[in-house]
Amino acid sequence: MALAFYPLSFVAAFVVGEGLLSWYGYSDQGAPLWATVAAAGPALLIFVIPGIFAVAYGLQAVRQGNREGQTPALVGVAVGAGMIGMNVVAGVIAALT
Repeated sequence: MALAFYPLSFVAAFVVGEGLLSWYGYSDQGAPLWATVAAAGPALLIFVIPGIFAVAYGLQAVRQGNREGQTPALVGVAVGAGMIGMNVVAGVIAALT
């Protein structure tokens, strides 16, 4: 059930990240590293909240003997780690150009 909130958390993370950059007085192009990191941190945290719940409840189900809890836990980790990885790679590429 927690994984169903990923689209909502994506939109909320986007709004928070862009809002913080705007609040700092920058657009997404040309923002200094400190502003990008300061905006990306809270945005990524908001995005991974459904994954955190999916992992917590999935592992709880596994501890109670229901092996099907592994699936949402793994999906939650994969989606969250994938988004963090994509943002790190995009940030590194932007910093190098």
